[in-house]
Amino acid sequence: MREEAFLLRKSQDVLGLPVIAISSGAQIGVVRDILFDSEQHLFGLLLESKGWTKRRRFIPADRVTAFGLDAVTVDSEDAMACLEAGHDDVVGICSGKHE
Repeated sequence: MREEAFLLRKSQDVLGLPVIAISSGAQIGVVRDILFDSEQHLFGLLLESKGWTKRRRFIPADRVTAFGLDAVTVDSEDAMACLEAGHDDVVGICSGKHE
């Protein structure tokens, strides 16, 4: 997904939107935070944590197909990744720190 498309939307408009996999039509998460790298480029979208696990799931920016009015779409459910500890330069717009 091109970063320019995201920049046309306000961050508040994206927070809380469901994330839908186009291939299955399934909701795979809800946007909790918007992640940027140290150069202030869109890194991805942090999803709400579900259950007892503390693993941070996110959608890399290049896997987003569209930022719609009612949802964010990705090609498939395998667009999700685990936000590893090695991404110390990633900052959440809501938290102001690495998630």
